[in-house]
Amino acid sequence: MEAIRRLCGFAAGLERLLAAHDAAELEATWDELNLGQLGWEALALARRANTEAFEPALAEVDRRLLAALERCRAFLDPHIVTFRVPELERWQHAAAAALVGARWGVAGLRTVIADTQAPLGRRYFAFLALAERHPKEAWPLFAKYLQTPGAHHAFVAASVEAARYYPGQAADGVTRCCVASSRREFSNLSTCSATGRPCRCLRNCSWPAIPTPMRAAAR
Repeated sequence: MEAIRRLCGFAAGLERLLAAHDAAELEATWDELNLGQLGWEALALARRANTEAFEPALAEVDRRLLAALERCRAFLDPHIVTFRVPELERWQHAAAAALVGARWGVAGLRTVIADTQAPLGRRYFAFLALAERHPKEAWPLFAKYLQTPGAHHAFVAASVEAARYYPGQAADGVTRCCVASSRREFSNLSTCSATGRPCRCLRNCSWPAIPTPMRAAAR
């Protein structure tokens, strides 16, 4: 299966990072493997629905990410601390959320999202996984973010992405998002897909054209 193959390849790449003797070797290994693309592609596949079979591979990725984080922090190299450690942290949150989804499904993801003590990154990736699975009963949660002024932009983007799977229900939520945002002073007009009229919306109401939130928020 493609997803498991990619997860195993990512785990093997992380293992090579652990074998690096110094910061220069770690950086060279990272570039050689194109680890950034390898990691995000593997984790994007892992957060989809019906991923129960991915649990062993995800658990291994999660363990190696934690070990790689500890290893990278020990180098105290400015470039690694500034760029590589944050990327590893995002991957670890994404892997942990995907692992919850593989083990406990939608109920587990909703538990992570509701845990305000959990790291924001982990809650976001759980929310993104829920949006990509778009279970029928989850629409009220997405609608809440669309209708709440000042809601975190990454969660709003994931909600807008999910809205396409809730025809009929979504139109009202997207319209309210437009109205709430248009009360503020924004200079850029966009077209609301729900009303067909110009809208001053920070979130760009033309939601079918919004790219996958991972590209905008996770990198």
